This record gives sequence, structure tokens and C-alpha cells, in this order.
Amino acid sequence: MDIICKEYWEKFGKDDIEYKPYSKANMDTVVKYVNFEDIFHVVELLSGYSLNSSLKQFTSAYKVFTQFKNLFSDIDRISVISSARKIIDVINNIVAGYSDQFVNKSV
Repeated sequence: MDIICKEYWEKFGKDDIEYKPYSKANMDTVVKYVNFEDIFHVVELLSGYSLNSSLKQFTSAYKVFTQFKNLFSDIDRISVISSARKIIDVINNIVAGYSDQFVNKSV
């Protein structure tokens, strides 16, 4: 995920008045250029290009219409899947936190 944030920052943040080389220390500025949806979308695309395409459930719709398979064929699938699971865990924890707040307020 850090690589995705860095790439977005380097691509879109160069003209920001607060621009400096990417680091986790300047995430307050970086988040203006990359958000959860961007990160999750990239992870989804990478998983679609790197997983077995003979199975519909693992094939991105983009893969059907593009020729990027060879470009992304040596991506570390375990890292992609691990990143997706971490993102889902974070989302689940946030949703659980909202649920806990709701239960506590309604008691």
C-alpha cells in the first residue's frame, strides 16, 4: 500500500506547495492525492491481473478488454492478496466501531 501511495504522490503531488519526497511523515499532504478507493481499486486490478484467469471469479473485467497480463504477470500475488485482506480488516474494524457506538448510544 505504501508503494501505491508513493506512486500517486509522485504522479499527482509534484505541484503541491507542500511537496517533498514521499514519506509516511508527510501523509497529511499525501492523502489529498490518494484515498482508500484509489488504493483498493489498484489492489483489485493487480489481483485481477495476477491471479488465474481461467476462473471467472478471479478475473477482472478490465483484463477481458486489455492486454496488460504480461506486464503484470510477475507481481507477487501473495502480497496483493495480503494487502486486500488488510484493507478489508481495516474496513471491518471501522464498521465494528460504528456498530459499537450505535449499540452504546441506543442502550
